[in-house]
Amino acid sequence: MSLFGWVCTIVIFIIIVLITVANKYNQTFSKEKQELLTATGRAQALEHLLMLFGEGCDKKASSALKSIQRVYKGSVKPAFVFTNPCGQFEQILDAVRDMLSMVLSFEGGHCIEKNDIYASLAFKLNFDDQEWQFADVNKQRGANIAELLQEQSKSTLKYLIDSNDPYIFFNSKEEARELGRYLPDAEDRKLLNKLTGSIACYKINAKRGDVNYVSAVLCFSTYDKRFADEQDIETTKYNMLNFIVAQFEKRIRVELLNYCMYKLYEGKQAASEQSDKL
Repeated sequence: MSLFGWVCTIVIFIIIVLITVANKYNQTFSKEKQELLTATGRAQALEHLLMLFGEGCDKKASSALKSIQRVYKGSVKPAFVFTNPCGQFEQILDAVRDMLSMVLSFEGGHCIEKNDIYASLAFKLNFDDQEWQFADVNKQRGANIAELLQEQSKSTLKYLIDSNDPYIFFNSKEEARELGRYLPDAEDRKLLNKLTGSIACYKINAKRGDVNYVSAVLCFSTYDKRFADEQDIETTKYNMLNFIVAQFEKRIRVELLNYCMYKLYEGKQAASEQSDKL
């Protein structure tokens, strides 16, 4: 992973951990007014620092989008990408699972370990008839991308891609299945013949103006445990969207754009080699 990538991913992870702990301290242990003000001030400072790192990722993504747009227009040739974007998704998704397990374990009094969570990223480069693919194919579980996206599929991924919704959240996979929005696979577990896990998927796009260069969906799934107890579903849904997705999507978008440039460069090189043979 590039130095920028490592720094951003590690700092985002550490800051979200500290914010989560500080907020939990506010809710549970602050008995005195001064303690409450101190904990709140620390959380606000950490959130500000997280915002600054997010802005750094946004600037890098904006710069990459400008470069890709110029390549599309034929103004410049695609640049060589020194890092391996696909190789970095594994580290990012691993950090997401770490952070998500902490956030979920603070809700409802139940504990969800990192190994209880499966995180995946499906994406599609919107040029040259590119197909949807998983970023980390070697760790794929359950159905493959073709099965999930076939025309009659009732998968959560296909439902979200075909809809105008920015995300979809089901604390109960059984509820999703009954609505025709989840496709069970061999990894799923059942209790009294009902699915026991949860699933949530979030769209991530890399757009400039009206042009969307990369479409992606970040998915979280559990098989034996649910994300939250019934009384904590709304809080958990909020925390997943605002503390996990809102932060890590910035890093993911940067790597998606790096991969887009990598494929443009690869295509240019292949075309050049083909031309030399003629």
